[in-house]
Amino acid sequence: MDYQKGCNTVSAAAERTERQRELEGSRLNIQQRIQDREKDLKLLHQEVEALNLSADKTVEDSEKIFTELIRLMENRSSDVKEQVRSQQRTEVSRVKDLQEKLEQEISELKLLSHREDLNQFLLNDPSLSPLGEATESSGIDIRPLRYFEDVTAAVSEVRDKLQDVLGEKWTNVLLTSSRIGVYLDHKAGILSFYSVSDTMTLLHRVQTTFTQPLYAGFRLYSTPGTTVEFSKLKETEVSSGTAG
Repeated sequence: MDYQKGCNTVSAAAERTERQRELEGSRLNIQQRIQDREKDLKLLHQEVEALNLSADKTVEDSEKIFTELIRLMENRSSDVKEQVRSQQRTEVSRVKDLQEKLEQEISELKLLSHREDLNQFLLNDPSLSPLGEATESSGIDIRPLRYFEDVTAAVSEVRDKLQDVLGEKWTNVLLTSSRIGVYLDHKAGILSFYSVSDTMTLLHRVQTTFTQPLYAGFRLYSTPGTTVEFSKLKETEVSSGTAG
């Protein structure tokens, strides 16, 4: 009887010890998960700070660059305007000089035409005779009516190129990632996506309940040069829960 009692006591003690060991193990696992979550939370806080700093700096730098671009465009606009006006003044002055000369010549010819002694006058001074040159060209250089269209065409070309850069090609400056990391905690229902370079950037996180196994799948768009490959994880990446 005492022997049986002793066996029961030993069995109960062993069971308590086993339960205590399991309890300690569970506590350690929970504590480890808490530490992991706190580490993830810290990374997310750092990511938010980094995103805010990067966005603020980008906005500030962009404003400076666009301000410089606007100033450059205004200066170039002033230069073009001044060049056109200068050429306008030069051409108008040239044409007016020709007009004055022609008007003077017409006046002289009219006076000459009313002379009673016209024939005698022309005989005495043949160099003044307009009759010998009546059928010849006046020698006036008639310029094309379209004077500054080449300037307009050049400015239009600049505008079109600028619209092209700021429009369709603007997507080329958007942030892209060549490596995407995926972190899955099936039991906890966490699925996270990271941009992986020298540092990790959280792109998206899903919190849900997974009732079935998850399998990797990819959709490739028709962007030239787009490929997909699996990268073997380094030990540091495995411990931090990322995948390339």
